[in-house]
Formats: sequence, structure tokens, C-alpha cells
Amino acid sequence: MDAKTLGKKIAQLRKDAGLTQVELAEKLMVSDKAVSKWEVGGCFPDMEQIQNLTKTFGVTYDELLGDKPVVKKERIKPKKAKNVQLSKDDWYKLDNAAKVFPTEIGGKGSSVFRVSAVVNEEIDPKILQQALEDLVVRFPTMMVTLKKGLFWYYFEPVYILPSVKTDTRYPMHYFRLNKEGYLFRVLYYKNRVAVEVFHSITDGTGAVIFLNSLLARYYMLKHGRITEYVNCKNSDDYPSETETEDSFIRYFNKSKKARRKYAPSYHFDGKPLKKGRNVVTHFIVNTGDVLKAAHAHNATVTELITAYIAKTILERRAFTKRMKRNAVIQVPVNLRKIFPSESLRNFAYFANVTVPPVVENADIDSLVGLVKTQLAGQLTEKSLQANINTNVNSEKMFIMRILPMELKKIGLNIAKVFLGDRMSTMSFSNLGRQQCPAELDNFIDRYEFTLHAGKTGGIAVSMISHNDKAVLTVSRSIKESYFEKAMAEMFGENGIEVRVESNIGDNYEEM
Repeated sequence: MDAKTLGKKIAQLRKDAGLTQVELAEKLMVSDKAVSKWEVGGCFPDMEQIQNLTKTFGVTYDELLGDKPVVKKERIKPKKAKNVQLSKDDWYKLDNAAKVFPTEIGGKGSSVFRVSAVVNEEIDPKILQQALEDLVVRFPTMMVTLKKGLFWYYFEPVYILPSVKTDTRYPMHYFRLNKEGYLFRVLYYKNRVAVEVFHSITDGTGAVIFLNSLLARYYMLKHGRITEYVNCKNSDDYPSETETEDSFIRYFNKSKKARRKYAPSYHFDGKPLKKGRNVVTHFIVNTGDVLKAAHAHNATVTELITAYIAKTILERRAFTKRMKRNAVIQVPVNLRKIFPSESLRNFAYFANVTVPPVVENADIDSLVGLVKTQLAGQLTEKSLQANINTNVNSEKMFIMRILPMELKKIGLNIAKVFLGDRMSTMSFSNLGRQQCPAELDNFIDRYEFTLHAGKTGGIAVSMISHNDKAVLTVSRSIKESYFEKAMAEMFGENGIEVRVESNIGDNYEEM
């Protein structure tokens, strides 16, 4: 390609992006005279500048340097809540819980999670695409990409319509900040719709609301009206100010702060799978049967499953060199249940269940008692308030405000390793029973909630339920399948019938 042809293409892309030559020059950190020379064919950008051009315009090298014209993509703007405080440049701050996740962008995907619904008919991708286009502007805090500033990462709106894609065998691939730049993706395969999310933009509660809203819009386009929007949003409405708030900042006060102690925890042994891959196994059971088993042990479902996870860890730990280390199970807590909030951003905290080596021979009822006692002590309003105060206070410290981003990034990586990954054995997250509009009750067969099992620990467990079906999901990044076998035994011991689906089994085809 000669310089004049490339110059015309750069000029077209710049105009399609709604940028002046000066604005494009600022983004590329070159002079506006350089941009002008490119566009008239006076000179050719060097390779670094070409790379920056592809990122800025969201195109590939072939699209930029090839002979075919670039197809203009429709640009849209998100709906804004009235009175929402945005800067003149329309950027969003990350919420308090989101700040640790951007260090993993483009990495191994451990901060990516997935919510999905299996429905009673095969998905029509054209209608799903239309539903997504109608809905996405209703969620301005989802319609963003991640940018790195001088002092903090921040969110910048994305003005290109997202596209639905066919699902893949191995879910939860990490996100790259190129092309469309979104931090979520919508996938479909046969009768399953999935939303995969980078954790910086929302938590499990927010992701389920987005998924339900998408399904409600899909249902309207294909079958008819939705009478009441339960646990979801109407694509025709505008977002409220409370939906886009950082609830950590709202509830922060200068009262007592939490004191935290950390020590390295036990981690599972196993041979790692290929980079970024997770084996995902769904255990589909009757909700009533699980509740009956929990009540038989005088426990909630979360307490019972956590106790069985502890039992599995104890049995595995007894045969390793790390048998004297504590096992720590992280249990995410939806803070909205204690501190009223309509925020669709992150508003959750982790409680830690610690299982010391001295309980190696404990039976399940003893472990239920241990779990109940520890969770009860951490899930009081007073305790959770102290942890909110500690998290926000750390962010507000003067040194954290003035420290350059590159140094903060080092600190955040260290914090995640030493205060997160190394300090916990695994996580168990239960989103509980989900509601939806009445018209979707029979349309949705079941929900699924899947966490990414990272390199450290290698196993994550999650659960979600709807009507008479509950799904417990085990994700692992190691080859050994002993944890799935232990969960199957747990259901068997409690007389619970179970159906199993996996992305490596007969029920999940190669795609």
C-alpha cells in the first residue's frame, strides 16, 4: 500500500471515530502536523505508530494496510442517568473493589467469571444480537473499556455496538484491550446464552441482572411483552443515579476499621492445564433436595456446601507436605443485603472460613458448626462496615493518591498475590435463588454461574438456583478430577439425585 492510499484510510477512520486531527494526535502522542502529513500521503507512519493506529481505531493490521476498505461501524452513545457526576471527558472511576483487577487484563483470565441461562428453545442469534444492541445503552457502566491514567486506571465509554459470538468449549478467556474494547461478551450455543465479565465492571449480582435484562429483551422481540421487570431492567428506561454509584464510597465512614491477619494457606496439588483453560463441571440437582439436606444438618445451603468443601480439603491435605497449613475458603458476600444498594457495579466482600489442621478427623456436622461460627462472626453489619472502612481508607491514603500508576500496579500485584491468591485455598460463591419476570419463569430451564479457577489453588466452586433446579459448578485449572468426585460423593451421601454436564464430557460437544 502506498502512503496516499493509507492516508485516505486514516482520514476515513478518524472521521468515523469523530476525532479531529488534533484529538487523534493527542491519543497517539504525536504532533497534529504528523497526522496531517499521513492523511495527505506526505509520509508513512512507522511500525509503532501503525500499531497505535490499529488500537485506536479498533481495526486489524490487514484492515488498515490491506486493499479492502474498512467498513464503517455504527457508533452509539450510552444512556446517562440524570445528575450522574461524570467528568467533562465522560470517564468513570473504578469502584473500590474493582481496583485490584486491572493488573490482570490480558493475563490468564482469573478475574473473569460467567453467568448463563439454559432456555427451552434454540437461540436465534439475529434476535439475540438485536436484543443486545437495544439493551447495551441502558447499562452505561458495562459499556466501557479500561484505560490507564497517570495515577489510576479508569473507564472510558465505548461507542461501537458489541456483537454476540458463538460459545467456545473452554470458557472465560481473558480480555484484550483492542478492537471493540468491551470488558464483557455475550455468547450463545444451541439453547444456552452466557455473559462473561471482567470483574472490574460488576459482580455476580450485576451480571445476573444484565443477563436477565438481555433475556427479557430477547423474549419481547420473539414472543411478546414483559409485564413486570423482576431482577432485570427495561431496555427502554434510563439508568438511575443509584445504579451507577460506587456503594463502597457511599457507605464509608470514619468509624472502626478491620484488623486483618494473613498467613500462607494450603493449596491443592495437581498438574496444570494449558494456559487459560478450565475444565467446567455442572452438577444439576433439585433445589428442594439440597434445602432438605441442609436443614438435616441445621445449616444453610452455603454453610453445608462450604463444610463439604472443607472436608474435601482436609482429606486431600492430609497426604501432602503442606498438611500443617490452614485451609482458607473465601465466601463472597453480597453487601446489598445488609447495606441497601441498587448499584450495578461491584458491591461484595469476602468472608474467610479457616480450617486449621487440628480438625483433620472432624465429621461433617462438626465442620458445619465451624463454618457457621466463623461466618456468623464476619457477617454482622458492624464487621462488614469495618471492612468497608478499611478498604476505602486504603484508597484514600495520601500516598496512594499521589503514587504514579506504574508503582501502584506493582503494589496491587503484590497485594493480590500475598493478600489474595496465596492467602486462600479456593473460593465458593453462592448467588442463591434467582428471580426473573413471570414470562421467563418457564422459558428459563436453569441458570449457571461459573468462576475461573486461577493458577494458584486451581479449583473454584460456585452455585446458583432457579425454581426447582440448582446448579453447583466446579472449575479447575488442573488435570486431576478428585474434587468433582468428592462433590458427587457429597450428593450421594445426602440422597440427592444429580445430573452431570461438563465441557469435556459427552453432554458438551466440541465447538
